Amino acid sequence: NSNSKITDNNIKGLAVDKDNNLWIGTVYAGIVLYDGTDFQVYDNKAMGLQISNQINALVIDNNNILWGISGDSDLISFDGKTWSKVKHIYSAISMFNQNDYLFISQKYGYSIYNKNTNINRYYYSEDFNLSSFWANGSVMNHDGDIYIGTLGNGLIKMKKGSY
Repeated sequence: NSNSKITDNNIKGLAVDKDNNLWIGTVYAGIVLYDGTDFQVYDNKAMGLQISNQINALVIDNNNILWGISGDSDLISFDGKTWSKVKHIYSAISMFNQNDYLFISQKYGYSIYNKNTNINRYYYSEDFNLSSFWANGSVMNHDGDIYIGTLGNGLIKMKKGSY
């Protein structure tokens, strides 16, 4: 708080939109928008959504839509005008955007959400021949392969075309 006017020092997610605005996901205050001058707080009441004020992850997609994961695992979006609760994603931790998809790391699996069809494809421990599966984060390389960092199972690679 000493460095800014953010009402919550606990930051869990950051994203920058096409207008260079900084979106900040917090533990207690919801989402804070910083336009370089002012801070605007969007808690669950300001959003008009029944979600937790804890925001675990944020991304901006190619259409400048903000996507977030709440503390109670709800996938939310903001198109610049309207906040929406899109889908419940169990135990979601982090995500990244690539074209029409959100790639979501979860406590007990991994999912790929198609933003156009609203279909979520889940991957569980048995899909990788593991006894347990906790995805902490993921990234896509230039070839389209996905690397998933896990808790206890190291690194998993999903080759392009297998997902």
